[in-house]
Amino acid sequence: MRATGQFIGRASVVQQASDRLVQMIDLGEFQPGHRLPSAEALAAVLDVSRPVVLQALQLLEVRGRVLVRHGSGTWVAPATPGHVGARLAEVWKNRSEILQKLVIRELLEVGVARRLGARGLSPERVAKAMDLMDAMEAASDKAVLRRLDSEFHSTLEAGCELPLLEAILLDARAAVAATFEFLPWPSQRVGASNVEHRRFLKAIVSADPEAAEEAIRDHMSLATTLVERLLVGDGHALLETIPGAGVIGAASATSLNGGDWNVKD
Repeated sequence: MRATGQFIGRASVVQQASDRLVQMIDLGEFQPGHRLPSAEALAAVLDVSRPVVLQALQLLEVRGRVLVRHGSGTWVAPATPGHVGARLAEVWKNRSEILQKLVIRELLEVGVARRLGARGLSPERVAKAMDLMDAMEAASDKAVLRRLDSEFHSTLEAGCELPLLEAILLDARAAVAATFEFLPWPSQRVGASNVEHRRFLKAIVSADPEAAEEAIRDHMSLATTLVERLLVGDGHALLETIPGAGVIGAASATSLNGGDWNVKD
């Protein structure tokens, strides 16, 4: 396991390490309720010192993204109603940024498609992408699907040989992925996504930039619609994604912003 991309922006090293860990959680590399690797292992993955990792984990604990259990390590917050409610409130608070990154991702992915359609991919990357597509077709867990999907797109984006582009797209993809735990992903949509991935890769291998661009636009269109449906409006669509949301009562955009969720574990 390796954190892809690179740190961008002017945030402190601790904040950047914290943001990278959030990316990895949102993209399914670390799953809810699972124990994180040791601080030493995370330091090696992130290429930072152990004290930086410990401070980054403290930030995530304050945000409710991880649980520090003294003597047994650090764990990704489980998907209990209380933690899901807190995550949902965070997503709603950051909805403007998420929606912007959704557009940024689509614009950049189109550029990636045209570039790869023109220059192609190495046989090694094609083989890896095909293995990832096979794994996605066999997977059913939502977090695993998020991780495999991100690895698939990262594998193709690496073919552009533009590390800064990879970092920007990873950031945008992780921000959008933060909403995926609240999205309904019926089995037929997962199957359609796999077909779209194969169509996209086929266009690249066939050196057809126009077909690659059309394939990625089609691939992203439904996801964009679903995310926008959750984040545009008064927030009720987002609230309704919580199992047992009735315990929230007459929640509204005010409660989303105000934070009094009244969600019990």
